Amino acid sequence: MFAKAITSSDAYDAQLRDLTLRRVGRHEALRAFTTADVRDARDVLSPVYESTDGLDGRVSIEVDPRIAHDSYRTVAEAKAL
Repeated sequence: MFAKAITSSDAYDAQLRDLTLRRVGRHEALRAFTTADVRDARDVLSPVYESTDGLDGRVSIEVDPRIAHDSYRTVAEAKAL
């Protein structure tokens, strides 16, 4: 999903340049893209969440499924996200 968004739009150009200059790896870059998008969505939807007492306007992000077998690491990752 992000590969298509990155290659078919200029919306991620500044962030991609920054990550490239910092020589960020693929996994860290993907995390940076997804967490930034989720934060932005939260900011946009926050008024909806507040006005509906939490019934609408929710935003979520998933923990990496490759660590699902390790509950301590999963919890740590969820807290970090």
